[in-house]
Amino acid sequence: MGWKKWPGWLRGSAVLLVYSILTIPTGFLYEYFNFPSVLLAYTFGLKGIWWLIGVFLSNFIIGGVLGDIIWRISGRSDRFDMPVIILYILFVSLSIFVIVANLGAIEKAFGLCEAITTQRTRDRCWINLAGKKNDLSLCERIIDIQERGVCYLNIASIRNDLSICDKIEHVSQKKFCKNHFNKLKKMNV
Repeated sequence: MGWKKWPGWLRGSAVLLVYSILTIPTGFLYEYFNFPSVLLAYTFGLKGIWWLIGVFLSNFIIGGVLGDIIWRISGRSDRFDMPVIILYILFVSLSIFVIVANLGAIEKAFGLCEAITTQRTRDRCWINLAGKKNDLSLCERIIDIQERGVCYLNIASIRNDLSICDKIEHVSQKKFCKNHFNKLKKMNV
């Protein structure tokens, strides 16, 4: 059975699994596009090889559902086979579990950010958490100057506070931040 004869759910699963295999060792684009799988593995408290299996399994499920949706939109299928029904049931079940298990996600996210080993991913985690909590002090945990500037800019926008722009060290980001507020003032006047 060649690739062209594979159903959409199997194609989607295969593509996401191959993508995971290629990106996990290199870290290239991994933190952006595999976040749902990483969150799922974290939710279950998986570590080591079990974490990797959890990421692959959740990518298989997510890829299968996405592949099936694309397959249906393109008009290639209008019936549900048993593997597709099982994928949808697993997807909905895991989604509900992750939502319920992460109801206190902001508090858990603090520990998650601390546990991340790659600097760029950890910095992005702090940016997201600072924005969700509207907590300027979390920006100070960010190592990369540009990423820290993004964090300060986000908080300045949330609080509508020009003075936060002065904390930005990167010259062009500081200028952008101040210009942003100047444009807002002109639009309100």
